[in-house]
Amino acid sequence: MVTRRPALAPSSFADFGSLRMLRRRARLTQRDLGIAVGYSEAQISRLEQHKRLPDPAVVAALFLPALQATLGDLSEPSRRLIRMIAVFRHPVDLLDGRLIEASEALWGGYDVLAGLDELRRRQLVDHPARADLHPLVCDHIYAGFIGAASGRKQLHHLAALHCERVLDDPLEASWHHARGGDAAEAADLLAARAGDLTATGRSGRAADLAGELLTAGNLTADAERQLRPVAGMAPSLSFLKVPDGKR
Repeated sequence: MVTRRPALAPSSFADFGSLRMLRRRARLTQRDLGIAVGYSEAQISRLEQHKRLPDPAVVAALFLPALQATLGDLSEPSRRLIRMIAVFRHPVDLLDGRLIEASEALWGGYDVLAGLDELRRRQLVDHPARADLHPLVCDHIYAGFIGAASGRKQLHHLAALHCERVLDDPLEASWHHARGGDAAEAADLLAARAGDLTATGRSGRAADLAGELLTAGNLTADAERQLRPVAGMAPSLSFLKVPDGKR
């Protein structure tokens, strides 16, 4: 199975500018956060200014729950939108009616504008047309808010269809198909669009994904045969060619 980055690795806290950003988004003062985790306000300030080296294990155990507790009282529309953001690996256009329609087909109708307003007020999303999340928040949402494996598979299926049909991104669509448990669909799409992926300089990434699918061993013999040429593709260097007159 193709994997996502591990949820909430303590090493992610190496940049304590992130601590300041998350604290503010959680609407906590330095004093509030210090009380929540047993640190003084001065200690919090030193961490945020990189004047004190953190213990990643302590940070993961103490700081993250305090900073992200604010996510627990999000309204249902906001939860639905933030789940969609978390499942994609790139910024998402939450103003795209096709994506919203797909989410309503999955969950039923909901007040999208109210959800967007709440996410912006809480500073979780800055630009709805290119919505993304801080990596720590994204991993927290993916690990906890999306719920059971079936819920994740549904969202990956939604993302796969959006990437394939709307964004015309077969590589990302294949990754979502694989992550959602549909290895055969991922293999078919990679094989069918191998030429396009080579032409756009993504043959190396396509080969990596094909190799992971073959290693997982969840494909039929026919699917393996059509995928092996993709796994053997060399990275394309066409995008590195120097235009005439610039040699």
